Amino acid sequence: MGSAANKPMTPIQAWSSITRISNAPTVISNVMVGLGIAIQAHAIEFATQRQLPPLQIAKPLLIITVALLSFYFAGMVLNDAIDETRDKKHRSNRPIPSGLITKQQAWITGLIFLFCGIAITATMSSATAISGMILGTTVLLYTFAHQWEWAAITLMGICRGLVYVVAFYALTNLPSPHLMIFAAAIFLYTAILTWLGKHEHKKEQTRSSMVWLAVLPVAFVSYVTEGNFGAVSLVAVVFVCWIGFASKQFAKNKPTGGMHTLLSGFCLLDCLFLAALEEYSIMIISFICFIFTIAGHRKILGT
Repeated sequence: MGSAANKPMTPIQAWSSITRISNAPTVISNVMVGLGIAIQAHAIEFATQRQLPPLQIAKPLLIITVALLSFYFAGMVLNDAIDETRDKKHRSNRPIPSGLITKQQAWITGLIFLFCGIAITATMSSATAISGMILGTTVLLYTFAHQWEWAAITLMGICRGLVYVVAFYALTNLPSPHLMIFAAAIFLYTAILTWLGKHEHKKEQTRSSMVWLAVLPVAFVSYVTEGNFGAVSLVAVVFVCWIGFASKQFAKNKPTGGMHTLLSGFCLLDCLFLAALEEYSIMIISFICFIFTIAGHRKILGT
C-alpha cells in the first residue's frame, strides 16, 4: 500500500483520492439500512390490514442515494481544501499539495456537490428536505471545525447518523421505533472511528486496545431483535472478529490498514442492523458493499 501511495497520480486517480471514492460503498450500505427501517415502519403501520399498501422504493431510493453520495463527496473534497496547509507539511502526496488539483478547484467542486445534495433532497418530502439541509449544514460545520478533535468526533458522528435519517424519510414519513436507535448506534461507531483516525499517525501509541470500543454499537441491536437471534448472532460474531482484525493492525503499527478495516466495518455494522430487522435480501447488498470497499482500498486510500 505504501509504495502504491507514493507513485505519481493521474488526474482521475487524484479526483478518486480526494473524494475518497473507495469509501463510497459504505454510504450506499447506510442507505440500505434506511430502506430496511422504512420497510419495517411500513409493515408495522399497516399490520392490521389484510393487504399491505405498496411502498414506493425504486425511484426515491435511487434519487436519495445520489443525494447522499453528493453530500459524502462534498465533505471529503472540502475537507482536503481546507487542510491544504496542513497537508503540505504532513501529507504532501495528497492531490492538492502535489499540485494535481488546485485549492480553488476543490472548493468549487465540493460546494457543487453540497448544493446538489441539498437541491435533490429539497425536491422530495418536507422531512427529507429538512434533514437534508441539516446534513448539509453539518458537513459545512465539520469542514470548518474538524481541526478541533471533539467537534470533529461529534459532527462526523452526526453526519453518519443523518444518512440513515435522510434515507428513511426519502421513502416514508411514518414513525419508526428503530430509526433513532440505529442512528445513535452508527453515531457511536463513527465517533470512535473518527477519534482513532485523529491519532492514527501517532506511532508512540497504536490505540489497539481502544479499537475494541467499536463493538459497543452491537448492544443497540438487542433493543430491536425479535426472535431472529441466530442470524443476528452470526453477523455479530463476524463483526466482532473484524474489529479484532483492526485491533491487530493497530497493534502492528499499521494504522492505515486498521482504519481501512474500520471503514469497511460500516457495511458489516449495517449487515448487523439489517439482520436484526430480518431484511436479509437487503443485507446481501450491504455485504456486497463491504466487499467493494475492501477492494477499493487496495487501489485508493480511504483516509
